[in-house]
Amino acid sequence: MARDSRPAGDSAPAAHPPAVSELRDPRDQRIYEDWLATAGMGDPQQAGAAFLAMLRHLREQPLPPPQVLKVLEWLHPRVAEAVEQHFKRFSGKALPLSLPEDLAYRQVGALCEAMGAHYRALQGTQPGVPNPARALAANPLRLACLRGLEYAALQIMAAYAARRDVAAGLWQALHDQYVQAEHAGFAQHAGEGGAQTCAGAYAQPLLFALANPYGLLPRDARWLREWVGQWSRKAAVVSRIEKTAAYAVDLGGDAPAAWVAVDSPRPDRRYLDLGALRNTLRKRLHLLAAGHSPAEAALGADCAEPAASRLLKSLLTAWSAGAPASHFPRRPARPHATTAHVAIGVAATHRAMAGAWLERPNKPLWDYTTRGEPLTPRAAFAAPAAGEAGGMAWRILDESAMGFRLRLDNAGAAPRERIALQQLLAVRPHGATLHILADVRWLMQGDEGPATAGSNAAPSTFVTIGTRALPGLPRACAVRSLAQGADEASEPFIQAFVLEPPRGLPECLVLPSGAFQSLGGFEGRVELRLEDGVRRARLAGITQRGYDYECATLAPMA
Repeated sequence: MARDSRPAGDSAPAAHPPAVSELRDPRDQRIYEDWLATAGMGDPQQAGAAFLAMLRHLREQPLPPPQVLKVLEWLHPRVAEAVEQHFKRFSGKALPLSLPEDLAYRQVGALCEAMGAHYRALQGTQPGVPNPARALAANPLRLACLRGLEYAALQIMAAYAARRDVAAGLWQALHDQYVQAEHAGFAQHAGEGGAQTCAGAYAQPLLFALANPYGLLPRDARWLREWVGQWSRKAAVVSRIEKTAAYAVDLGGDAPAAWVAVDSPRPDRRYLDLGALRNTLRKRLHLLAAGHSPAEAALGADCAEPAASRLLKSLLTAWSAGAPASHFPRRPARPHATTAHVAIGVAATHRAMAGAWLERPNKPLWDYTTRGEPLTPRAAFAAPAAGEAGGMAWRILDESAMGFRLRLDNAGAAPRERIALQQLLAVRPHGATLHILADVRWLMQGDEGPATAGSNAAPSTFVTIGTRALPGLPRACAVRSLAQGADEASEPFIQAFVLEPPRGLPECLVLPSGAFQSLGGFEGRVELRLEDGVRRARLAGITQRGYDYECATLAPMA
């Protein structure tokens, strides 16, 4: 993937803030307000570049700590708004991220680091900066500790939102900032008006990391961000806990919380006591089961059932104990099958499994999926580009009876192949004759090392995914509607897959998103053309929807 040559976070060159010699009074906050008014704030990228320029300028000013804190607090809501707009650009997107999405993500990191550095300097924790904490009263120092934690946490939350690997050092920076809050005596102090505590801000990314962040739908991730912001104060961070096992954090490490056995107290370990938080989840689930709306259960006006209940139940499990033992243990890739051919998307999957593209006129389909995006018409299948292979070779990290963990190295070199959560794909391990029809259960993008040692080239991008096989033996087929009054000879076929299920389960038809309604919906009559013949059936309902597919049950013709 091409990279921008500008420093991380910068968009277009912004006008420089006024020099120190031009300021009538360096403590005059209006100087910064006037400059920002003319710095070019047309979009979040420009605003972020202006804020970064201002923060660099602020570091050079001989201002007393209370005045620096005042300027930072004036700037804080404006930076937060720019960050929130950037989140919308890269949250939950297909991987690898496009250049604009990647630039937005990197600018969030630059803004959080710059703001956090200023707040850390006020606490005397920034290397090479004299300790100015003695010049701050108790409440301003608590505020500096809180903001430092919030920006350290926001960097980690941004990585999860972008499905990026959390960069080395970010967890350690968060732990260090919390230790500073503890040493200053502000970890549990709520301040005036019951504001957020330092411990609550510290707990937010820890809770998010336990909730399978790389496997969350964009809608669920957005809800979870709001919920942990509301409920994180209910997660107690303690040095002792009366349990045999609990989630714990190593304050000297660079990792999130892990499930450990509780032993003798250790000065560098903190436990998460989540009892009050689990009670909050149970109360919400009880209200939803009693017929109350998500808004009445204080879950947010944009929450909807049954998705809210599903997410709450998964959180109750995730925040109750360590990961349960899998019924299907994972094993390393077999020596003779360390790679797999992967076709991404319905069209490429059909080509890989059927051996040829189904030639037919494009038929417009409406996307009826529930991914929270506007309904937009799109072509059912586009013709493949010349020379397109219909798949790529991925490295198998490990496997189980349910699916694979796969990695694509140098993913930025193949921008035509973007992959999204719950997208359909076909996996064929090296040496196998049949494909496995599966979907993506989680995915993550990471960077490692420069492309060439000793150069300024961008690091190599890799994408890691976890797959889950759809139940049943898949067969590629073509399907068309047999609606009454329609001209069957002119009705186009749609690429699909028949899943021959285990005994006792209904037969399923995997279709591109929107095709269920196009074929007549519930009780719609269809004709299936398989390699060994033609048969007719009716659609009995939808059982599952993914990013680009939907699964319908089939029943015999009445």
